Amino acid sequence: MIRTCLALTILGLASAAAADEGMFLLDKLPAERLARSGLKLPPAELAKLSRAVVQVASGGTGSFVSPRGLIVTNHHVAYRCIAMLGARKEHLGLLDRGHLAGKEAEELPCPGYDLLVVEAVRDVTAEVTAAAKPKQPWAARFEALRLKQEELVKACEAEGASGQRVCEAAALDGGAAYTLSVYRRIRDVRLVYAPPKSLGKFGGDVDNWIFPRHTADFTFLRAYVSPTGASAPFAKENVPLKTPGHLKVTSAGIRVGAPLAVIGFPARTSRHVSSHSARFYLEQHLPVTIGLMRGLIGVLGEEMKRSEDVRRKYASLESGLQNAAKYYEMSKEGFERYRALERKLEAEKALAERLAADPAASRKLKETLAEIKKVLDRYRTFFPRFVALSRLAGVVPSVRVAYDLAKWGVEKAKDDRMRKEERYKEKNIYRIRDASDRLDQEIDLGAEKALLLYFLRESQKLPAAQRPKCVASLLRWSAAERRRRLALAARLGVRLKSPALFHLNAYLIEPKDPLEAVVHQIYGPSAMPGSSARGPGSAQSLEGIQVTSLIARSGEAQELARAKARRAELFALKSAALRKVDDPLLRFARDLEAELTAIKEGPHKEVEQYLGAVLHPRYVSELLRPAYPDANFTVRLSFGSVRDYRASATGKLHRYLTSLAELVAKDKGAFPFLLPPSLKQAFPQRLKSPYVDRVLKDVPVNFTSTLDTTGGNSGSPVLDERGRVVGLLFDGTPESILSDWQFLPDLQRSICLDIRFPLYLAELDKNKALLRELGL
Repeated sequence: MIRTCLALTILGLASAAAADEGMFLLDKLPAERLARSGLKLPPAELAKLSRAVVQVASGGTGSFVSPRGLIVTNHHVAYRCIAMLGARKEHLGLLDRGHLAGKEAEELPCPGYDLLVVEAVRDVTAEVTAAAKPKQPWAARFEALRLKQEELVKACEAEGASGQRVCEAAALDGGAAYTLSVYRRIRDVRLVYAPPKSLGKFGGDVDNWIFPRHTADFTFLRAYVSPTGASAPFAKENVPLKTPGHLKVTSAGIRVGAPLAVIGFPARTSRHVSSHSARFYLEQHLPVTIGLMRGLIGVLGEEMKRSEDVRRKYASLESGLQNAAKYYEMSKEGFERYRALERKLEAEKALAERLAADPAASRKLKETLAEIKKVLDRYRTFFPRFVALSRLAGVVPSVRVAYDLAKWGVEKAKDDRMRKEERYKEKNIYRIRDASDRLDQEIDLGAEKALLLYFLRESQKLPAAQRPKCVASLLRWSAAERRRRLALAARLGVRLKSPALFHLNAYLIEPKDPLEAVVHQIYGPSAMPGSSARGPGSAQSLEGIQVTSLIARSGEAQELARAKARRAELFALKSAALRKVDDPLLRFARDLEAELTAIKEGPHKEVEQYLGAVLHPRYVSELLRPAYPDANFTVRLSFGSVRDYRASATGKLHRYLTSLAELVAKDKGAFPFLLPPSLKQAFPQRLKSPYVDRVLKDVPVNFTSTLDTTGGNSGSPVLDERGRVVGLLFDGTPESILSDWQFLPDLQRSICLDIRFPLYLAELDKNKALLRELGL
């Protein structure tokens, strides 16, 4: 009986969720539970606070903390901005040393960053579901629902000024309900204050998902708009946004047992999926993903050893891969340690027992679970190829830009409502163009070749039926190109062993590794060997040697301008003209796009449209009936309290709050445990600071709470009982690694940055302007 009750609680089948469980929509807050929580703000006032919360760069959360567009978020949410700035000549090393803008003119534009500011969220379930007809085939039903959502989004965006309002329709639990979120988009985001990497990532991947924790995971950004107040890309004349509302930062601190709330954009959770989906994740998704991530980390690690330039340019990608790899590895371990799959099975058994008295409901449960299993069994037959193609299209920067070119060439001919991927909607195309414009500043030719070669080699390890067709096509092109070039060389009388042709040998003679040869054929040599010869035996005289024109061959201004202009030219071409462009990287991207689209519109359609939009919502809304919907990147509120943490692996009880003294004691003189000299020098005088915790008798650093959070909540403001910012959500303990799948109230903890630590560091840095703006 105890086991059954626990299973019911985990899956949300009980009449009420566990004490601190739930990521709630702001218009559906559990009033009775909130009244017992100790929070002093009523539900309506808590919901209003969401207007000060922003989604940062499509992945994390931040919050306005001043009337002039000042935002606080995590260092790791702003990491890509900081790393990209630090790789540029004018800001070289910024990631390592941090940044402090003494005045607004010194605030730096963040490459590729934008914000979504919450304006409203409303339930549109009735409007959307009315578009579907009874007994409609699942594919037709999905399209009818999709088009209705497109219609609602278009009408919503038309109500605002052109380009200023962004609306998003989102399905909850696959379609059990629907919401329409209204945002204001901000395109000019600037870096204000960031700690050095040694503090922002103190502990690095060693301490990731671990407590006790001692890291300064914070960054301050600022939102800018045009002088008229309109959203606009970076321009010198832009001005700080006058925020519609902001949160108050307090140095009052926390205490054990104190109530807390957090508002943010949690990513996708899977608490309400079936045991078949959990098994698929454990047996298929995790092994494939972990292997891919670790392989990429190995390749990138070797490339980053070559130079500081490569290390800086790929710091953000490497950091993201490391974080993802550890997450998936710990998820695999957590599935076994915390019996996640077994708990799902136990909960389904308990549900079947509960429904046994209702023959119709009992039959529906059996049929639904059986159908889910059938779809997932078919998914297994193409999942590895689907993952390989999807990752290839998104991970290697130069391939990603070429893929976007190829995909845009297809999508631009369609009406906007028929573009099924948000990335290629008219309102989002600026992101693709901006990424294309930045490409040469952010890549290294050798690293790009190494990353693509890794993907190609991994693709050939798949079973024959799973191997990507675009790679086979690439190899056929490579062999034909070598034959053509050999014939050309023979006509010109070129000596293949000539030193001047050393870098062309991969093209002109039979290669030992065809995959390595094809990468060289696409990109050309990583560095052009010097040769001033212009005779018939020189490389320069061998006409017809073609490498991609999409990326710059050097760092010279003229070549950088040429490559950027070439990509812009291709983006502007009509679909038919773009298909005729003969470029090796673009040709490969076209084949990749066509194959990936064929899977999405073919076998994967059943996974997305039948399992995801018919079977899953039926399972959730008609059978499970949970207390709250799974997270899906819409704004949510969770509440809990400050609590100590007991490590389940060791049984050791850890105090809820860590100290600066503990951080200093972890210093090893090298990253990731490297203490900046300035902090080391100031340490003996720390107790004079106004930010010392009275109970701890030291400067506080990080703390644990029972807040129910997941990925996407990073950077979310942690609020005290009065709605004031006392911290930033940034991580979780090992027990919370499976918070996407289950909630363990007595075990898991969310890890938060105590806001007094950034305030203390700002005081050390003599950042009086920031403290003054925060009202401190």
